[in-house]
Amino acid sequence: MPSGVFAAYTSKRRAFIWSGEDTASGADCLVAWDKVTTPTECGGLGVRDLNIQNRCLLLKLLHKLHTRTESSWASWVAEHADIASMEGDLNGDHWETMRALQPAYQELTTVKLGDGRTCSFWNDSWLPQGRLSDKLPALFSHALKPSSSVRTVITNGLRSHLTPRLSRVAKTELQLATAWLADIQISTTPDQRCSPLIDNDNRLRTAPIYKMLVAGTDHSCPYAHYVWRNRSPPRVQFFSWLMVQGRIKSRSTLLTKHVVQDATCELCRDAAETADHLILHCTVSRAFWAAIGVQLSNNISVQNIWEIARPERVPQNHYHCFLQLCCWMI
Repeated sequence: MPSGVFAAYTSKRRAFIWSGEDTASGADCLVAWDKVTTPTECGGLGVRDLNIQNRCLLLKLLHKLHTRTESSWASWVAEHADIASMEGDLNGDHWETMRALQPAYQELTTVKLGDGRTCSFWNDSWLPQGRLSDKLPALFSHALKPSSSVRTVITNGLRSHLTPRLSRVAKTELQLATAWLADIQISTTPDQRCSPLIDNDNRLRTAPIYKMLVAGTDHSCPYAHYVWRNRSPPRVQFFSWLMVQGRIKSRSTLLTKHVVQDATCELCRDAAETADHLILHCTVSRAFWAAIGVQLSNNISVQNIWEIARPERVPQNHYHCFLQLCCWMI
């Protein structure tokens, strides 16, 4: 996806979420877009990050090139470029992006060596010892063409692909590499890519890659279960997602965006209208909670509102839905 199309489409999606119009101003956006595209279980809204998704889909194309599937497109590319290095008569922004993704694809896969045509000698993991660029860094720094395929290096000899003069450390690593390559023989069968992400049909599954990239390593969120695991209408869940982050359109929030001139609550005139005040501490909201028999403790705020003691007459399985609907009505 061209960057201009990506930016325009993201702008439309942002406007749809925050204003429902063709455009949205900074005053309309209550949560940063990075948080919006975070998965719901990690505290976000779960909207797709198109930039990351686009790159994940391009990884599928890279996998198709490296596995020689019955694809006319892959066969055409193989005639115009060296797959191991992605160098050749291939021009355009999409090809530059795919070349930039080549290292990521090499990190995700290992190679069962065949003819060595699609396997990078230095950057792919095709030996039991691992990736040579990592295991022999000094020798790798002397490589004349770091993107050479295994077939090219094995056929011509490793020494011919290195600079004439080697450092002392590189000479030691060359002896080690020579021992590792002594029994290596290339065959006529294609190289085979291996990865836990490759399914039985030899397709690369990029959904786990996308989730890892947008969520990172932190999958804990204290409010995700409360917000999304119930039968509340979607608009109420969206409101609750904003509320537990203190981002609903209270007067305090609007004041920071210069939408209003004063944050004082218009109902009780006793304090600033924050999310906590609006939902829990205003005289009107306190009267509401008291009328339905809900006791509010001093340590309760909108950030942990699900910890409010449940009245006995409210079923346990529907309590989170009940709380959300109460807050929505307030």
